[in-house]
Amino acid sequence: MISFKLNYFLFYFFVVSIFFGCKNEFPNENISNIKPNAYLWIFPSYDSISQGISRQNIHWWGEDADGFVVGFLIGIGKNENEINWSFKTKNDSTIFFPLLISQDTFAVFVKAIDNNFSESRVDGETIFLQNGNYYKDANHNNVFDSLDIFLSTMNGSIGKTISQKFPLKNSVPSVSFLTDETNSTINPPETTFTVITFSWKGADLDGDNTIANYEIALNDSTQWTQLPKSATTITLNVPRSISDNVNDVVEANIDTGTYGRMRQIATAPNLKLDSKNKLYLRVRDVAGDVSKIVSLPDSTSFWYVKKPKSKLLVVEDYISTSGINHPDSVIKFYRNIFNQSQLDEKIKNFDFLSTRRNEGKFLPQTLNPTFILTLQLFDYVFWYSGQEASWTIAANPLFLYAVDPATSGRILFSTAFQYSLSDPRGSLVNFAPIEAVSVSDDSTITRAYADTTISSIVDSFPQLSFRNSPNIHSQFFFRHLYKRNSGTAIYQIDSIKSKTGKKISPTVGIIDANNRFVFIGVPLHLVNGNGNLPLFFEKIFNDIFTR
Repeated sequence: MISFKLNYFLFYFFVVSIFFGCKNEFPNENISNIKPNAYLWIFPSYDSISQGISRQNIHWWGEDADGFVVGFLIGIGKNENEINWSFKTKNDSTIFFPLLISQDTFAVFVKAIDNNFSESRVDGETIFLQNGNYYKDANHNNVFDSLDIFLSTMNGSIGKTISQKFPLKNSVPSVSFLTDETNSTINPPETTFTVITFSWKGADLDGDNTIANYEIALNDSTQWTQLPKSATTITLNVPRSISDNVNDVVEANIDTGTYGRMRQIATAPNLKLDSKNKLYLRVRDVAGDVSKIVSLPDSTSFWYVKKPKSKLLVVEDYISTSGINHPDSVIKFYRNIFNQSQLDEKIKNFDFLSTRRNEGKFLPQTLNPTFILTLQLFDYVFWYSGQEASWTIAANPLFLYAVDPATSGRILFSTAFQYSLSDPRGSLVNFAPIEAVSVSDDSTITRAYADTTISSIVDSFPQLSFRNSPNIHSQFFFRHLYKRNSGTAIYQIDSIKSKTGKKISPTVGIIDANNRFVFIGVPLHLVNGNGNLPLFFEKIFNDIFTR
């Protein structure tokens, strides 16, 4: 009986224990959310962190006891109450601290957000904290306003702020001029007229976005001209309206952009005319620190600026051969012929530029805009070449010089052609007043004898003939030129034998409809056999190229 009562009592005690135990384990009221914790990867005090640069890679993570972390709020500044937050889903980021002086201290603030946050979010968007509530920058203007969206579940999902201070020291920026494929600095041509382009690249360990501006100086590193940070390619340009009235030192316009889209951004004093020059360059960052000064040309080179003096630029596009075809002989011949002609003194005493001599070191490195603007310093251009004309170099600059209605240049172009029958019209038709050139054997001959004449197809152009050479003949190759409908054929070779022995009379001279471009398909320095070449130049510059 006692045993029965004891068993009953134990059973009763067991049931009651379960009842009250269940009440404690499964309450009827809601359990409060446990907010998440955020952590930075460093834990020492501020004083133990060494100075760093203003660009730092920051790491963080979060933990949540009753859920999971869906994101973080990251802020940068000196005071938590004065920062805007950025929503992040990842656990690291490269931070650019807004360092505006050489040394300063900033803090990184981090908050973790758990899965009770239910509003839509986009990685990287700005979050505002206003009067204890969080708002999403809905119109992406980085300014809190009435259009921003209240995030009703943020407060109940976000943990406490953790922070870490970072002492920072600004890194001095650097700048260097561009280099070629051999990693050699690209120097300016040894001689230029009053147009030259320079390019460089700035860098900063704190981030290239901390570059504030560039500064240049001409010949005097105490007189700096400030340029915007976007100006990494500039063109110094002195128009004839200024240089014609100055003999020594002049102020140069500083332009950016390419031809047709150029914009003047500043001027630079102290460009020396008919003298050697040097460009000094440095870069300044947002903290005010300045790089070391670099200069061009380097110590092994020089840059001579020639004042344009004449109305005519003669461009030598000629590969060295020998005798009367040697470049020195050719340019000397032309100077003699021009002196014999009845021409304006500012045409006779022409300026000169070679695209071939000294491995092309006199040709501007940048065709657009440097070479284009160089040509446009002159009223006229006489371009002569041998069998290997630089068609690709000539095409765009000459089009913009003599064909574009927005310009007013005049061009006389003289060339021979190569033996190969490949059709060069792909380049020629871009700028010359021709529709095509012949590629047939009948239009390609190898010799022009001294008694062969070149007759005018239209009235008033003087007859020309080939001059004697030590070998009695001048050897080069012809093409028959086909004019455009708007152009006019002006010269043909009289009855010569083609490569196949057939007698032909190829057209070798064409002029455009606007009298701005004369194309001659023979080397003019070989066609003064009858002494009429001075008359030809008088006809071109005194009659055809009237302005």
